[in-house]
Amino acid sequence: MNDIEAGDDQNPAAFTAYNTNLSKMLHSENPQFLLGTTLIAKTTDLSTTWQNWQGLVAGAVDFVVIMALDHDTLYSYPTPIVDTGWLQQIYSYVQKFPQLAVEWELPTYCRIWKLHAGWSSQTCEYPEAAKLVHDLQHGIGGRTIDDRSQALDNPYIHYTDIHGTESYLYYETLPGLMNQAKVIQSLEGNQCLYLSFWDDDTGEPQKLWPSLNQQDSIKLC
Repeated sequence: MNDIEAGDDQNPAAFTAYNTNLSKMLHSENPQFLLGTTLIAKTTDLSTTWQNWQGLVAGAVDFVVIMALDHDTLYSYPTPIVDTGWLQQIYSYVQKFPQLAVEWELPTYCRIWKLHAGWSSQTCEYPEAAKLVHDLQHGIGGRTIDDRSQALDNPYIHYTDIHGTESYLYYETLPGLMNQAKVIQSLEGNQCLYLSFWDDDTGEPQKLWPSLNQQDSIKLC
């Protein structure tokens, strides 16, 4: 598995060539070895042009991991890390490459936006996010302006922190992640899902995998 998240737009063939050569080396060593590569989610050919998905179709890799996260990094104001509308757009683009074996990667980390002469953001970990929401709901650590932390799609809490700074917390709750998985399953139809989660070191909600395994409408591979 390789994770390459920067490349040369002037030489888009390099990404495919690297994976093709690595695949040949692995398969030569052992035909049972599989090569996967991460792909930055996109919805048009013009995004991350150095990652040429078409080039991968010809057997450069055995599977790909679509990083359906970090959507908010495209913007300079508070925005969700991922939402179901964006998942649907990614899926529509993926359909251009039916030969690709796809694993979906969803986020369990969070993002805090703060207003200081413009918006800036930083990532945080799920336990930190859950504690912040709990504290704010109990009047600790700031003042809540709008609490949508229980929303199935695009959960967030808008608040002012202890310094009076306007802030937003976006984080993926267990119900929200379950909803995203259901959306992907609905798009995939009867196919089983390969799922993974990026947890930023401290782990996803403890009940995530048991909940996924017990959900009849989600069929994991």
